[in-house]
Amino acid sequence: MADGASRLPVWTLVAALSCAALACGADPYHRTSSATMPDGGGGHPFGGTPMGNGDPFGTGGDTATGGVTGAGGATTTGGVTGAGGTTTATGGVTGTGGATNAGTGGAVATPPCPGCKVVVQYTCLSDAPDQATFVLEILNQGQQVFLTQDLTVRYWYTDDPTKPQELDCDDARLGCPNIKSKFVVVNRAKANVFAELSFPPGAVDTMGTTGRIQLRLRNMDYTQIDQTDDYSQDCADRSAHANMKVTAYLKGTLVGGVEPP
Repeated sequence: MADGASRLPVWTLVAALSCAALACGADPYHRTSSATMPDGGGGHPFGGTPMGNGDPFGTGGDTATGGVTGAGGATTTGGVTGAGGTTTATGGVTGTGGATNAGTGGAVATPPCPGCKVVVQYTCLSDAPDQATFVLEILNQGQQVFLTQDLTVRYWYTDDPTKPQELDCDDARLGCPNIKSKFVVVNRAKANVFAELSFPPGAVDTMGTTGRIQLRLRNMDYTQIDQTDDYSQDCADRSAHANMKVTAYLKGTLVGGVEPP
């Protein structure tokens, strides 16, 4: 600057610069007028209640109240959690244990067919010296149906030494091929072997019958046999009659007749 130019006092220059920097007359905290920002209510640029008497730092009254947070009543009651009584106190089903401790084990001693009464009807057709010919018919005279697959019948006798036997089925309502037989050696005073019959699946109703089964017991070579010492043979009566010496079983348990001593 030329020497002749008028100089402003230093304090005046500093004041001018300070006023320019501070935008004299403007809001030193750069608050925007409510005319340029949306009003959320109460004229405050952010809406709601101002933070305290127009002081830019605010007294903070609203924050200090904190009523909603401090109440906490629902959390502290804890009634549902604390009750717990239903889960702990009930427990009755587990504690009963009745079914397990009932001790039903009596089923082992129960007869295979309670109320059943099985009778073997016998008819002697021939006491010829070469073979014993007879008819068996198993009757259900009890109060309960039984299954034929559970049924076995034994004809007891004394065999002749060194002579294998054969049991022939000549006729049967159940079908001869469906009836199986086997010989079992025993040591009884009145018999040393029995021929056992078993039957196909089916059922015999109350007061029902298997139907007639016509059989022939003989030596395989048709040599003579002695029937006088056969426990189950009963040709003194040639009519059909109950023969208690021909025994019947259900699931292996004696249910009709008397075994030999």
